[in-house]
Amino acid sequence: MVREESIDVNPTPPSEIAIIVEVVSPGSELPDRKDKPGEYAQAGIPVFWRIETRGALALVAHELVGADYLEHAPVTDTFGTRQPWPLQIDVPDLARVGPRR
Repeated sequence: MVREESIDVNPTPPSEIAIIVEVVSPGSELPDRKDKPGEYAQAGIPVFWRIETRGALALVAHELVGADYLEHAPVTDTFGTRQPWPLQIDVPDLARVGPRR
C-alpha cells in the first residue's frame, strides 16, 4: 500500500510505501520470515504484516523501531492497530474466498 501522493509514481520509492503484507506460502517460509523483514526494514518501510498460513491462520505485525522491526505476537482472532491507520481485521475472515453475502 502506497501513500496517496505516490499512487502514479512508477517504480514506487520505498519511502512512499506505508505497509507491506506478505502471505507465507509453502516453499517461501524462510525468505518470508528471515530475509524479507530485513530488506523491508533496511528500505525504511514502517509497517510489515506477515500472514502465517501453516496451522491456525495468524497475522504477525512488525513495526519499524530505529533500524529494525519490533515483532508483535501472532494474532489469530481480531487484529486491531493504529498503524499505518486505525483498523480492525477479523483474521479468520482472511481465509474466506469469494464475495460476502
